Amino acid sequence: MIRKFIKWTTRIIVGFSALILLLLVVLSSTFDLMIHYVRYHDVIKEARDLTNETEETVYFQGDWSFDVASSGSYSNICAKRLEDGTLFVRILVNDRHHAGKNGLLYIERGGVSSSDIELAMDWHGCGEWYSNGRIWGPWWAIENNLG
Repeated sequence: MIRKFIKWTTRIIVGFSALILLLLVVLSSTFDLMIHYVRYHDVIKEARDLTNETEETVYFQGDWSFDVASSGSYSNICAKRLEDGTLFVRILVNDRHHAGKNGLLYIERGGVSSSDIELAMDWHGCGEWYSNGRIWGPWWAIENNLG
């Protein structure tokens, strides 16, 4: 009787742990946005300042380690003011090289589709990314599996 209880409890704990791990992987950009919201809010403020006086795409570096190999010092943030003044910011959250990249996109304009987002990133020089859908408000989860 005690052995059955221990086996049953162990199975429940392992199953629950696997479910939590799966959710964290699937919702990695959402989870990252939740725990680092203040960091990304500061990025948006800096992007507003840097794009205020230019029509060009602006690239700058965030204050976190995003590259698992830590061998590059390239910009992980791409920002631009669109024609109507809307702020558009692509943030590289994690670069795992051949395993792909995860990121966030911030766009102030509502009524935007995933295909609009993907075209805009490429068109404005922020790279070829794919939308994983809206997280909430102006925030979108994006990925690049090109390695």
